Amino acid sequence: MKAKDLPVINWLTDFPDGDIPSGRGTGKKLILIGFDTEYQSNFTVNNNLCLSYQYALYSLFDGTYKSGILFPDLNQNERFSWGEFTNKVFNEAHILPSQLAGYRIIFIAHYFSAEWAMFRDKKEFTMKFEFIRKSMVTRKPLKTKIVDENGRRVECWVDVSDTMLLLPDGYKSLAMASTLLSGFEKIALEAEMKSNMYDLLQQDPEQFIEYAIRDAEVTLKLFIKLQYMLNRINGESEKLFLTLASATTNDFIQYSKETTGAETHDMQFDRKHSLYKQYEALANRSYMGGLNSSYHVGKADGYTFIDIDFKNAYPTAMNLIQVGDFGDPYEKYERIPVDLTGLES
Repeated sequence: MKAKDLPVINWLTDFPDGDIPSGRGTGKKLILIGFDTEYQSNFTVNNNLCLSYQYALYSLFDGTYKSGILFPDLNQNERFSWGEFTNKVFNEAHILPSQLAGYRIIFIAHYFSAEWAMFRDKKEFTMKFEFIRKSMVTRKPLKTKIVDENGRRVECWVDVSDTMLLLPDGYKSLAMASTLLSGFEKIALEAEMKSNMYDLLQQDPEQFIEYAIRDAEVTLKLFIKLQYMLNRINGESEKLFLTLASATTNDFIQYSKETTGAETHDMQFDRKHSLYKQYEALANRSYMGGLNSSYHVGKADGYTFIDIDFKNAYPTAMNLIQVGDFGDPYEKYERIPVDLTGLES
């Protein structure tokens, strides 16, 4: 199976209004899995006890929707491998591994790196991902093989995405992000209770399960809602956005194209590309570079040094540009050499 044969999602028609269609499939071999973990911090041994893995699965093929929770053996401090977790989720949803041939499976988490830390084999897969602002994603689907119930190898594709990367400042937390899902917000817990999730599991397992599963469901539905909104805003329909910045850049390119009538650029900065040549002068005179300097070498007792960095500085500046000035380049003046022979030493 080649990458061009991968099934794609039409976010505008497959998920009308950014909602999961009830019981309706599209026939596409594509599965979305939102997942989350709950754990208890143990500062004594500098380790976290994994309490649960929760998931929310939606299959575009037949419309199957399933959410649930999986408990490792707490007495053994057990952690699932990624494969074990995936197989358990498919088993809960009554999906046989042999049915996944040619499927594209998109795993979604809110701050993927934190959830990924709860898997036993996290180090084995880390190098296969790319990192964006300390979170792991896949820019291109990973081709993989799984062993089905008959012992045969089944070929499929895997994507990893992070909802946190799709959100602006002020909405990074899952609690704030869930306010975009009217009527389906994250369940609130008191701060003391959230810091003692083990006690909550022991004393009120029903509340723990409800709280945990909701987080996975919110993650899945938030991902669908954000992809739907960003595609509609950008005039796209099948684009899988990884970050809010990529959506902003895409919108800026489309806006510039519509304003200037210029052809689309592939963003690979090919100097032979006509669009690059047309705007190269603008880029050259617009970017002044950056400077971060420290002028003290050695110990400095009694002093506090602060390095300030502004988040999303470039995307913010791009958003403030209403219409790019793609006029004529500045005239280059001939440099006149300076005669220094008359100066005294």
